[in-house]
Amino acid sequence: MSEVARNICDRAAESPFTTRIHGDAKLPNIMFAGDAVKFIDFGNVSLGHPGFDVMYFLYLSTDREFRRRHLDAIVNEYCRQLGKWVPLSTDKLRAEMEGQRKNVMVFSSAVSQRGSYNFKT
Repeated sequence: MSEVARNICDRAAESPFTTRIHGDAKLPNIMFAGDAVKFIDFGNVSLGHPGFDVMYFLYLSTDREFRRRHLDAIVNEYCRQLGKWVPLSTDKLRAEMEGQRKNVMVFSSAVSQRGSYNFKT
């Protein structure tokens, strides 16, 4: 395991937010039918920070302009909704989400070389 991957795994294990994550949340792994949304391809399920899937999806499935315009609002709403179930401060969760953004940037740069599934603004 690379040093970068080991550091990311160590930080995820130390987080009070660690849970089961999909690990490959991108458009080809999501099916839409009316109001229903279903994830498929569970080959990368692991333990990690729930924000990893959110950030992974946003960095692999949207363009830079979309993120510039909407990332803060999406993260704030995600933290607000998760805060209803996780008894920790939303400030701490937002700080951890920023850490997940950095982790995802490492992974998404490698993954994006295989194909792009970008929403446009």
